[in-house]
Amino acid sequence: MPLPLSAAARILVIEDDASVSTMLERTLTKAGHEVTLAGTGAEGQKALAGGTFELVILDKNLPDMDGMRLLKDFRVTHPEVPAIVITADPTAPTRLAAQGLGAFAYLGKPFALGALVSLCTSALNSSSPTLVRARVLVVDDDDSVGQLARTVLKREGFEVEVAATRVAAVSSLERRYFDLLLVDWHLMGADGMQLANLARQKWPRIAVILMSAGQPPSLEMLAQADAHLGKPFHNLRALIDEIRRVLKLKADGTPHA
Repeated sequence: MPLPLSAAARILVIEDDASVSTMLERTLTKAGHEVTLAGTGAEGQKALAGGTFELVILDKNLPDMDGMRLLKDFRVTHPEVPAIVITADPTAPTRLAAQGLGAFAYLGKPFALGALVSLCTSALNSSSPTLVRARVLVVDDDDSVGQLARTVLKREGFEVEVAATRVAAVSSLERRYFDLLLVDWHLMGADGMQLANLARQKWPRIAVILMSAGQPPSLEMLAQADAHLGKPFHNLRALIDEIRRVLKLKADGTPHA
């Protein structure tokens, strides 16, 4: 069965397993691409600094550094280039880490070559470097805040739902999985902290960021959340960075401060 083709592209493969990297080089070259191999994170960084690539494929576990750390640095220096993470540990934390760091996709080992080439084709033909998206539920009874958060987060590649009440939020949480709950401390007729606690009891892996205008919640309440953001949002870049930071910490299993 012929492999799906896309326009010829320069692809960097960062993989320490020689058998896997050779297989990827042979397969992608047959599909019409120009492939550069790097066996370590340091070699990958050197290749990225000295060349231009349309796609990066990297292993999560590299001998000299964490592939997620390399991905984080790469997303800062080359935000327009899609990245595909391959891993022998395709668990929920890995998915969350890939989501939070803006990977286009991640693929568990062993994988079908056709699936990999199809992902490469999709990544090369996509206008966005990110396909793997974290799901965020925004809960705020101020419609302007909810809509602003929706617009900004969607623009950054997140999947977003907005709820104005506790009842609507619980309905959304029961309908699908969310990676992060961005919830106002003061909800009309309800306590946002109670909603956050309920979400954590039923869905332990969900990250929680509290929002509040004016006086922040008490230290005791903040201890139950992963972070706090004040309203109004004066720095939208800081909002996005904080969300990505919390998702990364959650994926790593790091306790919140």
